[in-house]
Order: sequence, then C-alpha cells, then structure tokens
Amino acid sequence: MSDLVKFSVTDEAIQEYRDKYTGLSMDQDDGYKLIQAAIRDMVSVRTGVEAFRKEKKAPLLEASKFLDTEAKRITKELQVIEDELKSKKKVVDDKKAEEKAAKAAAEEIRIANIKTAITDTLTVDPELLYSVSSESLKETLIDIQNTEIDPEYFLEFNREAAETKANTLDSISSQIIVALERERAAEDARLQAAAAEAQRLENEKAAKELADAQAELERQKKEVADAAQKVEDDKQAAIDAAEAKAKAEKEAAERKEFEAKAAKEAKEKAEAEAKAEAERKEQEAEAAAIKAKEDEEQRLANLSDAEFIDEYIHNFLHEVGYARIPGNDEITDALHNAYVDYGNVLTAISDSLKTPVVLNEG
Repeated sequence: MSDLVKFSVTDEAIQEYRDKYTGLSMDQDDGYKLIQAAIRDMVSVRTGVEAFRKEKKAPLLEASKFLDTEAKRITKELQVIEDELKSKKKVVDDKKAEEKAAKAAAEEIRIANIKTAITDTLTVDPELLYSVSSESLKETLIDIQNTEIDPEYFLEFNREAAETKANTLDSISSQIIVALERERAAEDARLQAAAAEAQRLENEKAAKELADAQAELERQKKEVADAAQKVEDDKQAAIDAAEAKAKAEKEAAERKEFEAKAAKEAKEKAEAEAKAEAERKEQEAEAAAIKAKEDEEQRLANLSDAEFIDEYIHNFLHEVGYARIPGNDEITDALHNAYVDYGNVLTAISDSLKTPVVLNEG
C-alpha cells in the first residue's frame, strides 16, 4: 500500500525535526524567537502533509465508491440467476423430502401395527395371569397355541413374534401350575374355615345356653332383692313424708310469725316516717312564718312615716273597700266611696309635703 503513495516527509525527516527542535529552551539566548520559528516551521510541514493527504485521497475515494457501486450491481444480477436456479432445485428437493417422509411414516405405521399385533394376539396382561382361575388360563393357553404367525405379514419381525408366542405359552403354563396350587390351598382353607365356623357356632350355642341359665338365676335373685328393697323404700318413704310434713308445718308457722313481725315493723316504720315528715313540714312552716314576719318587720322598719301610714291605711281600706256585705249593697258602696275619698286626701297630703304618695289600688 505504501508503494501507491509516497509522502515527502519520511521517518528520517521526522527524526531530524525531533533532533533539531527537542533541545530548544526558553533559557538559552533568543530561545523565545527560536521556538517561535520552530513552531512556524512545524505548522508548515504538518499542514503540507495534510494537504498532500487530501490531494491523494480524493481520487482513491472516487475509485472506492465506483468499486462498491459496480460490485453491488453485478452481485444483484448474479443473485437473480442464482435464486432462480435454487428455486428449481428446491422443488425437486422438497418433493424428495416429502416422498422420504411419507415412506418413513408408512414404515413407522407398518412397524407399529406389527408390534401391536404381536402384543394383542401373542401376549397376556401380567396382572391377568395372577387374577384368573386355572381353567381360564387353560383356555387362554389354547387360544394362543392356535394363533398362527403369518411370515408375509410379520416379515422381519417373524422371529420376534415366534419368540413372544413361545414365552407367553411358557408363562401361562407356569402360571397354570401356580393357579392350581393356589386353588388347592384356597379349598383347604375353605374347608378349615367351614370346620372352624361350625365349631364356633357350636361353642356359641353352648355359651348362650349357659349365659341364659345364669341370666335367669340373676333375674330371680334380682326379683327377691327388688321386693326387699321396695319394702325398705316404702318404709323410708313413709318416714320421709312424715318428716317433710312436720318440716313444712314448722316452716309455715315460722314464715307466718316472720311475716307478722315484718308487717308490724313496716307499719311502725311508716308511722315513724310519717310523724317525722309532719314534724319536718311543721318546722319548715314555722321557720317560713318567722322568716316572713322578720322580712315584713324589716320592710316596715325601712318605710318613712308617710309610707308607713299609707301602707297601714291602704291595707285597712283595701280589706274594707273591696269587701262585699251580703244583702246590703248601700253599706258596701259607702265603704268604697270612703276608700276613694281617702285616696284623694293622700294625694293632697303628698302635694303639700312634696313627697309622692302612691295609693296601691291592687
């Protein structure tokens, strides 16, 4: 790649610049100017390299762009041809795959059918061998012995079918012997159980007869004991009844005495409470009368002479003026007129004394 483009600045030139400018220092004479000149020189070289890069890269970019576009176009045209060929090939491949799958499925079905035929016609459920009678096993043995194995149907499984049939016949034959022994043992057990049951029934019968005799003896003993107990119970009941009657009479007398005493105490208590209440009310009335008298005396003591006279005369005339004398209206009217005249007199006295005198008309 380096043969296509040659830069004017080589590695040797870079090392020369490094050797030339790395040692410059601000501390040396004209150090600032020397470094400033070196910077300008390095900027010039660097920008020259960049300009050279852009100049040489432009045609390379155009060539790369043309290369990508042309390759994409050619690839697209070739892909169309390739896809068409693949499509034609896929039709044949798919058909072959379908035929192969169908053949495999048919083969699986054929093998499954043969396996099922071997199981259904040449084998027996193991649980059935241990649960049926010897006679049923003999019938099953004969059925399997009479089952023929067709070589044209079983084909490569012909040997397996024959071996399965032989194994099944052996198993049934062995189980027939086991079933016969089991049935013989069962019959022996049944006979023993029947004998034991007969003996049990005989024993139960004897035990029941003995129990019945003992029960009858106990019943007779109980009748005698019950009769004796009834005599004692009747005797005790008579005693209990007499004691209960005496106790009831005593309790009735005590209750009557208690109720009389309670009634007497209640009456005395009520009379004492009534007496206390009367005395309390009398004391309260006396206290109220004394209080009213004291209040009235205090009120009269606070009245002026004129007020006291007015109060006294007013009360007298009020009792007389509003009194009605039955059968003598003339005297009543005269007393009333006197009361009115007295009011006028009080008014005149009040005016002369410059002291208001109020006539209470009520």
